Amino acid sequence: MKHAKKTQNKENITLTKNIDWVLSGGVYIGGDKTDNAVLTINPGTHVFGQDGADYLWIRRGSQIISEGTPDNPVVMSGAAQQAAGEWGGLVIAGNAPVNGCNESVEVCEVVFEAITTESFGGNEPADNSGIMKYTQILFAGFQVRPDEELNGLTMNGVGSNTLIDYVHVHAGLDDGVEMFGGTVQMKHIVLSHIGDDSLDWGIGWTGKAQYVLVEQAADDGDRGIEADNNKSADLEPRSMPTLSNMTLIGSSAGSQGALLRRGTGAKISNSVFTGFGSSCLKIDGEGTYINAGTPDALSGDLTIMHSYVDCATNFSDGDGATFAVSDWFTAQTGNVASDPQLNGFLPADSSPLKTGGMTLEDTFFDKVDYIGAFKDGNDDWTQEWTFDY
Repeated sequence: MKHAKKTQNKENITLTKNIDWVLSGGVYIGGDKTDNAVLTINPGTHVFGQDGADYLWIRRGSQIISEGTPDNPVVMSGAAQQAAGEWGGLVIAGNAPVNGCNESVEVCEVVFEAITTESFGGNEPADNSGIMKYTQILFAGFQVRPDEELNGLTMNGVGSNTLIDYVHVHAGLDDGVEMFGGTVQMKHIVLSHIGDDSLDWGIGWTGKAQYVLVEQAADDGDRGIEADNNKSADLEPRSMPTLSNMTLIGSSAGSQGALLRRGTGAKISNSVFTGFGSSCLKIDGEGTYINAGTPDALSGDLTIMHSYVDCATNFSDGDGATFAVSDWFTAQTGNVASDPQLNGFLPADSSPLKTGGMTLEDTFFDKVDYIGAFKDGNDDWTQEWTFDY
C-alpha cells in the first residue's frame, strides 16, 4: 500500500494494480497550466480515499489516463465501500470555455466553488484532459461548505478531446457527474444511488452525451438532471448540451427527472424519464422559458423529442411560466406520456422503446432507432465493468 500525500505532482506518474494506492488529503497532478504531468492508472488498479478531505485533482494542462478494461476496470473508492462520502472524489480542470465573467473579460477563467484557490476555463474548446474509460468512482462526495461540494466526478471547463466512456459513479454524497462549463463529451455513463443530482451542469456546458443510465436508490436521491446556465441567466456561452439515449429511473424519494432552470438550453432526444416522486419534467425561470419559445413557436434552444415520460405527475410549471410544460412536450415530435415498459432498466420484450428513436446528424452520436440507453433486453452494456449494486 502506498500513500499519495497532499501534494503537487509535477512529473508523470503511473499507478499499477499490484499496489493499493491511498490518497492523503488533496492530491494535485501538475501545476495550473504549468509543470504539466500525466497520471496513468493501469487496468485493475485501486485508488482509495480515507475520508472526505481526500480527493484527486487534475489541473489545467495535465491529464489523467484512467483506462481500464471490461474485466479489469480502474476503481476509485472509499476504503470501506459502504456509504456515500467516504472520500472526496475526482476533479478534472480544463481550458475550455465557461461563463461567469464580466463581458469585458476576453478569456473567462473562474474559481471552483468548493476549492476556491483553483481556477478553470479558457478559450480552448478542443482541450484534452485525458481518458476515463472503464472506470468506477464509488462512495465519494464531500461538503466543503453549505451548497459547495465535491462530487463523484467534477469536470471544470473540460474540453471535447477528453475521452469519457464507460464510467460508473455510485453512491455519491452529492452529485454524480457535474460539469461546470466546458465542452466535454461522454458515452456509456452509469449514475446509481446518487444522494443529490445524478447529472448536473451549469456555467456554459455545451458538450454531448449518449447512453446514460440513472437509477436512484429507493430512499435517497434528488433530481435525475439539474440543469443551469448561470444564476445570472443570460451569460454566454449559454449551457446547451446535446443529450441522447438516456434512461432515468427515479424513486418516490426523488424530485424531478429533469429540472431545467436558470436560463439553460438543451437538446434532448431518445430519452426516458420514469418513477420520479415530484415530476418527470420541470422548467423554471423566465430565461429558461424564453429558450424554449412557446408550444406554437419552438425556439430550438431548449427541446425534447422522441422521448417518454411516466411519473405520477409528469410535468411541473415553475416560476416565470409562459406556457404549460405539458403543451411544450406534446408539441414536439415523437414524445409520449406512457409506460415505457421496462424490465429493470432494460426494455421489456413488449416495450415501445425498441422503435421510435431519431438519428442525430452529428458524428459524435451513434445512429440509433430506439429510445432510452439500451436497444433491447440483450443490449446490457453495463455488464462486467460496473460496480455490483
